Amino acid sequence: TISRGSLTASLSAAYNPAADAYIVGTEDNKVTALRFSASNSEAVNVTQLTLTEGGTSGDTDVSAVKLAEVNADGTVGAVIASGVLTSGTVQFGTNDINAFDSSYLFQVPKGSNYDVYVLVSFPTGADASKTLQLSINANGDVKADGVVTQGDLAACTACTATGNTHD
Repeated sequence: TISRGSLTASLSAAYNPAADAYIVGTEDNKVTALRFSASNSEAVNVTQLTLTEGGTSGDTDVSAVKLAEVNADGTVGAVIASGVLTSGTVQFGTNDINAFDSSYLFQVPKGSNYDVYVLVSFPTGADASKTLQLSINANGDVKADGVVTQGDLAACTACTATGNTHD
């Protein structure tokens, strides 16, 4: 019998940056680090991730949001995906419901973890008095496929992560 895998998401205790004041006009600032954990049943392909802005900043106060790998030494690795805030959210990737997606954001190995940084760029016209907080608000904000079972996993369990608030 093949058991369907499961996925959890949380802040990455090892890599999540402390709350900080960022400078307007800077790029690729680390604002959050997320940890995705797969069960021992199978590897998991994360196909879609939605982050929600919980601070006081508006869409125009952020020029870009990127997901990037965390290298073994904690430095920023390759960019996985990029997007922009629209009505306070940014979505990376897509998920075909009830189908195995051939493209995905990243794979979480069976019984293991995968950490990603959330990087943000602030345009020169951003309001420096605003705050920024990017979070996974609900289990449905993370969509994934099981690699062995070749289909959608049930809703991500324990998949909320509230990032630090940055000035």
